[in-house]
Amino acid sequence: MTISKYLGVNEINQAILDLTICWRNRLIHYKAENKIGQNSHEVLLREKESILQKYNGLDIKRAIDSYENNQVPSFKEVASMVKASIDFITEIDNKLICQLDVLSYSDHLIYEYVTSDQVVRLNNIYSKDDATKRRVLRNIFKEYCFNEEEDDTVDAFIEDLVKLDYASAKRKYKEGSFK
Repeated sequence: MTISKYLGVNEINQAILDLTICWRNRLIHYKAENKIGQNSHEVLLREKESILQKYNGLDIKRAIDSYENNQVPSFKEVASMVKASIDFITEIDNKLICQLDVLSYSDHLIYEYVTSDQVVRLNNIYSKDDATKRRVLRNIFKEYCFNEEEDDTVDAFIEDLVKLDYASAKRKYKEGSFK
């Protein structure tokens, strides 16, 4: 099962991405014999009218022929492949973020942070007053791609972490979770 099927992502974008990767490999690697997946090939041909509309006149049949004949893609083909790649990644990101268990992810981040150097990292957080603990924890979350927007789940988790003392935090770490 492909990631696009699993997540319900637009199959046209995945098919164009498959074409993009294969085309790039054929042009760059000597004697590369990459072939577009059969499903991708079928999607591209079946959806040629949708592709023509969505990608401002991209003739996907012509693009496939150019790929199969080891020709360099046109500017329109490159621009369309870049757009499809961006759309594909954006859609996957959005679907994964919607499915993310923020509390479990937050717990995992703190656990991994501490794992890199248990004594130093626990001291970095738990040898401080509550306001500094809170600031340090927020900085850790920012470092691991949490944005500045407030999130009730993350805020509550941070407050629970702030309430811990060094010994309790060390015990929770040894148990494998700060939740």
